[in-house]
Amino acid sequence: NLLYNISVKQGAINLETPDLHKKSMKDMLSNPNKDMKQMLELLVKENYGLSYAFTEEGTDKTMKINFTAEEIKELK
Repeated sequence: NLLYNISVKQGAINLETPDLHKKSMKDMLSNPNKDMKQMLELLVKENYGLSYAFTEEGTDKTMKINFTAEEIKELK
């Protein structure tokens, strides 16, 4: 899997709603720029997933959002 670790300020996003954030990220990834499209195609080709880990600064609160290779393939 390709993992992005993202540090966010306290209260910047609600880490208790991963399903809502996954939907938003799915919408964003459904209309990728050229570079992102190439990366997504490579992930599918290699059967890799894509993961995002959001960690709130100064705390141990983390929210993970995962996309399997199959989910990436289905993005449109």
